[in-house]
Amino acid sequence: MRRTLFLQDKFSGQGEDSPQSSLSSLGKDENTQPVAILPPRPALVCLGPSAPLSCSCDPRPEGAITRETGLRGPSTAPILADMSPLSNRTVATIGSGVMAEAIIAGLLRGKLVGPQQIVGSEPRADRREELASQYGVRMVASNLDAAVDADVILLSVKPQTLTKVGHELGGHLRPNQLVVSIVAGANCKVLTNLLEHREVVRSMPNTPAQIGRGITVWYATPEVSELQCDQARVLLRALGTDLQVEDERFVEMATAVSGTGPAYVFLVMEALIDAAVHLGFPRHVAHDLVIETLEGSTAFAKATAQHPAVLRNMVTSPGGTSAAAIHELESGRLRTVLSEAVWASYRRTLELGADLEKGLGLNEGASDESGTGRASNGARSTARSAAAVSVVKYGFPVPAPKMTTRPFSSCLTARRLMNGSATTSMRMAD
Repeated sequence: MRRTLFLQDKFSGQGEDSPQSSLSSLGKDENTQPVAILPPRPALVCLGPSAPLSCSCDPRPEGAITRETGLRGPSTAPILADMSPLSNRTVATIGSGVMAEAIIAGLLRGKLVGPQQIVGSEPRADRREELASQYGVRMVASNLDAAVDADVILLSVKPQTLTKVGHELGGHLRPNQLVVSIVAGANCKVLTNLLEHREVVRSMPNTPAQIGRGITVWYATPEVSELQCDQARVLLRALGTDLQVEDERFVEMATAVSGTGPAYVFLVMEALIDAAVHLGFPRHVAHDLVIETLEGSTAFAKATAQHPAVLRNMVTSPGGTSAAAIHELESGRLRTVLSEAVWASYRRTLELGADLEKGLGLNEGASDESGTGRASNGARSTARSAAAVSVVKYGFPVPAPKMTTRPFSSCLTARRLMNGSATTSMRMAD
């Protein structure tokens, strides 16, 4: 007799649906003997936003990184609402785009604030009506009306409109108001001068934040109090995982890695789907194959906490199909192209900040990072001096991408020749 068994991820209770009764009945039939004896259920790995609050059996290897994430369990929501640093606080969103809506939804879903504690500004009447009807929050047309009585202000506008919005708010913010910015490229120097306000948090979320699975890197100015840091942390955890850094330059670096990272992943995803279609798969099947492969590989990497090269070697047999595929990827300079893409994104982040500073007249007469004493010429000068900036940021010079191509490729080629196969070439773990 053929049977299909469905195993759930979680069990609860001690009745007929408990693990003991379920396991004892698996594989049995009224007229047959058990067809299989199942081994004990492996311990769960506590990772991700939906992980339990604590777990006494964590099989991850020693040294695995555990990130702090927002608590979203419905049973803990009332307790969290009372203990939240945002309780009895008003949150204003200046600009009500996709990211602002994701934060509103996350705060309300976790019951960290009530709808009456949120006010948003949006110039479009139809958008105001949409958010007001969907979330029950108050929406206004004026940025100043939204911000004047708020305790925490989320600045969520395009870099092109930041100067206009900043001039509207500048000089009208009171002490102890916290401004949390998710504006790409807008550094704290720009924000504090534009808003005439010192209590500022600069952050960089990414696209998966729209479903509460993003990661946000953020930096707080020295004037931000401990309580305000807690408020910023709760606010940003509505988007997923948060990572506070003590140096603002790491936010700029994160913009090129985690901020732009989804674009790299989506491009690889698209290329793999197209390749599968070229092989003969229907597009919807190719899509599912690639999505599940990427999601499963990511979950496996998080669960094992192993170096990616170790995981890659697990599926790369000598002379096998993976070895042949990796040889083509290495020959096509995949690593170098990705490195150049990250570096280009980082340079563009610096350019955006320099453009904003130039528009406010903050960099007039300032010398560039190369030490020549020459006046900075806005974004272009910043881009030219980015290699010199890297000495300060990383402790060693990072040449421009075109300069890294040949040595990087030569190193990879030399490793392949020394090891005799692309399957054994791997970078040393840090």
